Amino acid sequence: MISFKKIKNEKIYSYLAFIVFISLLVFANTLFFDYVWDDTHQIKYNRSLRDIKNIYDFFLSPIPEMPMYYRPIFMLSLLIDYQIWGPSPFGFHLTNILLNIFSNILIFIVVERIFKSRAIAFIAALIFAVHPSHSSSVSYISARNELLCGFFVLHAFSFYTKYKMERNKRIHLLLSLTFYILALLSKEMAITMPFLVLLYEYAFHKEDIRRDFKHIFLFIFTTFIYFLIRLLVLEAEAQSFPLLWRLATFSKVLLYDLFMLFFPFFHKAFHKVEILEGFSNFLSLLYLLCVLLILALTIFLSKYDRRLFFPFTWIIISLIPATTIITFIYPTLVAERYLYIPSMGLAMFLAVFYYDIYNLITKKFPRKALFLKIAFGLITLVFLVLTFERNFEYKDNLTLWKTAKEDEPYEPYVIDKLAQSLIEKKYYAQAEVELKRLEMIDYNNPQVHQKLGNLYKRWGRYDLAEAKYLLALKFAPDDNLVLDDLADLYKRKGDLDRALSIFLRSIEIEPKDSNVNYEIGEILLQKNDLFQAEKFFLNAIAYNPDHHLAFSRLGEIYMFIGRIDLAKEMFKKALVLEPENEDYKNKLLMIGQ
Repeated sequence: MISFKKIKNEKIYSYLAFIVFISLLVFANTLFFDYVWDDTHQIKYNRSLRDIKNIYDFFLSPIPEMPMYYRPIFMLSLLIDYQIWGPSPFGFHLTNILLNIFSNILIFIVVERIFKSRAIAFIAALIFAVHPSHSSSVSYISARNELLCGFFVLHAFSFYTKYKMERNKRIHLLLSLTFYILALLSKEMAITMPFLVLLYEYAFHKEDIRRDFKHIFLFIFTTFIYFLIRLLVLEAEAQSFPLLWRLATFSKVLLYDLFMLFFPFFHKAFHKVEILEGFSNFLSLLYLLCVLLILALTIFLSKYDRRLFFPFTWIIISLIPATTIITFIYPTLVAERYLYIPSMGLAMFLAVFYYDIYNLITKKFPRKALFLKIAFGLITLVFLVLTFERNFEYKDNLTLWKTAKEDEPYEPYVIDKLAQSLIEKKYYAQAEVELKRLEMIDYNNPQVHQKLGNLYKRWGRYDLAEAKYLLALKFAPDDNLVLDDLADLYKRKGDLDRALSIFLRSIEIEPKDSNVNYEIGEILLQKNDLFQAEKFFLNAIAYNPDHHLAFSRLGEIYMFIGRIDLAKEMFKKALVLEPENEDYKNKLLMIGQ
């Protein structure tokens, strides 16, 4: 068994090597997992990752298809991976594992510096390395925003503590602020950093807090600038819910998160938390009372033991952005990936608590030392096995949503995701069963009927698809997406006139839809109306300059009417967007390029 005295005296590298080995071991199985959940549109089909020139766009726009989020460093990391590995998920998973390993190393360094104990640092890093809540953060590629945010927050905090130790080196303060900016640009959860710095000052440098408040102000000012940029960039607001709902549900979500952190044995792939609409029922008041008791415990720890007060309060502070006070992301109000930064505080708290209990007991009962070490070793092993097993839930989309449905069999969001993953695998009959269950739960939702229509269309059952689209339009007659799907169905059936009529109706609702403009151009081209087809293809490019199909079609039109120079230009542009497209290469060869 490892001796704490031995840890204190031996070189740091052997213990860091052990932490790295455990961190790699627990997530090694994720290297060969597929894309899941948001990975599909954020990585697999995200064209912006294919061209390194899009770096600038990441800093000037929200995440594609997620207009509520501004996370340019997250997108930059995906682009770098794509440039190195291409569309293979292996490289993306490897980067997630490496980020988690680096964070484990940083936990060791930061904890040793704060608590001046290599033993506490080793215990904390080991707990952090194997904690089961990290399974989704590392196994799920798109949860990298949590890993990046945590990695940069740890760096920022590490340099700030280093600055406190070496006051004459302002470079450490500058580096701390720089890493804080990188954390904010990875995920907005980093906004807790000024409060974590204030907590550190209060817990360990209380006598300097007035003098050093100007440093905390620098973090607050940086946060203010970040929010200004975010306000200018974002195209959509977050889901709007009444303040009373947010306040009432806050206590419930906070307690749920704390329970998942301290007791990670009770796991779900998807956590459904019902919204509380006020404090009128007994449960909401009970949740509030529990939160007040936690607050009282925090105050007690601040007077009793700052070594326990600091990490416990870290947990509470870093959980707040993941609760309904700031964000209200329904139906995923609770998710284990949100616990990555709070789990850093948990690792510190449990390490200090275990170390103190160990020293207290072994002073009175020296023979109990072996028992305590075995107990810690067994808990660590159980955590490691749990995490390793949970990783397999993220093996592929179908596995994830089958598991989630076992946890939440009546949650519409889960049923829908399971149905879509079944459709991806071409298990149409099973997908139909799930979507019909969803239709029974939420019959008045036009999107449910639309999705059934999409299933039947993909399945080749066109009459059923048409019936479902028409039913969806009864509930939402001006839903342009349903109109697009219905028009596409008529196009597949060869009824070009009806398809054109429906597409034109859709374009009146959403004139800037590049794909609909392209589809109208396609139909007009088949009808030999070249002039009108050209107009709609040009519209498609105007609204989406990366629409390679529209460039190709324009090239065909110009080649047909003898405008060879324009045809060459269009095919070249299409080929730039799709360099591996053999059809575009052949067309250029045909016209002598």
